Amino acid sequence: MSQAPKLSLIFPTFVVPDVRATVAYYRDALGFRPCTEAGTPPNLFAIVESAPGQGFHFKHSASAIGRKNRADGGDQLDAYVRIGRGEDVDRLSAALTKGGAARIAAPIDRPWKMRELELVDPNGFALCFAGDLAGEATPGTIVVSPQFVVRDVAKTAAWYQDVLGFRTLGQWGEPPEYAIVARDDVRVHLGRAAEGARIRKNRDAAGIWDAYVECRGMDALHDAFRGRGATIVRGPQNAEYDMRELVVRTPDGHDLCFGEPVIASR
Repeated sequence: MSQAPKLSLIFPTFVVPDVRATVAYYRDALGFRPCTEAGTPPNLFAIVESAPGQGFHFKHSASAIGRKNRADGGDQLDAYVRIGRGEDVDRLSAALTKGGAARIAAPIDRPWKMRELELVDPNGFALCFAGDLAGEATPGTIVVSPQFVVRDVAKTAAWYQDVLGFRTLGQWGEPPEYAIVARDDVRVHLGRAAEGARIRKNRDAAGIWDAYVECRGMDALHDAFRGRGATIVRGPQNAEYDMRELVVRTPDGHDLCFGEPVIASR
């Protein structure tokens, strides 16, 4: 009997020239835990987590640049990491400063009631660590979300809603410059691309998805996505690492890989 569909977590995926050095930075500077490594050096794939199901995927490419929102001089983030409350951001900032992390600015309170700390990792990926100032978040909780650069924020948010079943949490600007969409426990941030900017994708650099969404109810999700006109790149099919996967391409060309543990799909 198939399970009711649910999206439980999402991993932003970064293409990097040295996977092990990247994992070491996220471990030593940002406090993430290495939990998976696959492949033969240097052609490695790895996962790091700050909390169960909250982290990043890394895939090797020697020279090609995958999804990187500042690769062509833009100012967009690559991922947004909610880490509880404002005081959690201050603790992270102090730890980073003590550890000598490069290219870090002081935390700042935003009008949207988040205390935010932005940094750029050694590979040039821009991360924002944010803590709630409204007192609504549980201290120490972690939620990692990718941010995608898109041509038309409003149209892309509508696509996530109409095709993938997300809801729009908010849009900002006129026309919208930024939006957040969510379904179940997964959030995706959308930022408008600068005029003439290139929208890079990981498949062009390393043949991998731009974000990985763990889910349940794969067959029901597939049927719903297909029925709403989604572009299905592959699947559902079983991968060698015991995940049943479905890849959907967004209107801007980003690939979202939906994965369900094989044991859960039985």
